[in-house]
Amino acid sequence: MPEVYNKISVNELVKQMKLKKLNIHGDSSRVIKNAEPFNKASKDTLTFSVNGNIEDIEQSKADIIICNIKNINSEFEGKTLICVEDPRFVFIKFLERLMSKDGETGIHSTAIIDSEAVIEQNVYIGPYCVIGKAHIQEGTKILANTYVFDNVEIGKNVLIKPGAVLGGEGFGFQKDWDGKYHKFPHIGKLVIEDDVYIGSQTCIDRGTLVETRIKRGTKIDNFCHISHNVQIGENCILTAGTELSGSVCVEDNVWFSPTSNVVEGIKIGSNSFVGIGCSVSKNIEPNTRVIPQHRVFYLDNEEA
Repeated sequence: MPEVYNKISVNELVKQMKLKKLNIHGDSSRVIKNAEPFNKASKDTLTFSVNGNIEDIEQSKADIIICNIKNINSEFEGKTLICVEDPRFVFIKFLERLMSKDGETGIHSTAIIDSEAVIEQNVYIGPYCVIGKAHIQEGTKILANTYVFDNVEIGKNVLIKPGAVLGGEGFGFQKDWDGKYHKFPHIGKLVIEDDVYIGSQTCIDRGTLVETRIKRGTKIDNFCHISHNVQIGENCILTAGTELSGSVCVEDNVWFSPTSNVVEGIKIGSNSFVGIGCSVSKNIEPNTRVIPQHRVFYLDNEEA
């Protein structure tokens, strides 16, 4: 693993993160220079242990270990232990701070920004992005080759990975008396609230006459498609290949497994789980697990 961008002492990092309910055992002035998995950790390295095995921690080559040992009665020579209830989570939070690139703000020279766009402070817009008449709030990072259409509102501290398309026109057509298709105008908007994550090649359409909304803290993987008028609640997870058809309503804390899809107008209740490859065609009550029925077909050798 590469060295961290921001080399900092354990004590200073804890102060900056304002973390509570932790105890530091050993030298808190030790500087973190690297971060590695527990079984591969070496000198000057930050790592974490979730099993709390004292013998494993004693034998580890890492200098700084986040662990969940509650009562330390022995000395761990040459080691600094950060004792917390959830070592993995604290390790992630430390890594976010240690690996953040200072000064990664501003607009790349190749980006195209509409003159009526509102870009707040500490926003990063990467190479070859196109930004229409959108409002982008502070702390948001939009990586290369992303297209943001007009009438899009993006909240604070949103991360948008390369190649996303946000606020484009949805796929809606109406037949006339002669059977020819006519495009339904999409004049609504797209609202992305704070702390949302949007993966590469993901498309989120704007609303028809209303809005499409992605609420605070939701994380969307690569290659997802979210259609017009969709409402997604807080802290949802949409893994790769998820597809939500028009006017789907998703409540808070719903998990979508890879390649799952939801039929137009369906409502998914809070705290539900949609299994891999599921096609949801009826409303789902809160706290429901939806698991697909698998069918396996065998082909005779003579027909193969």
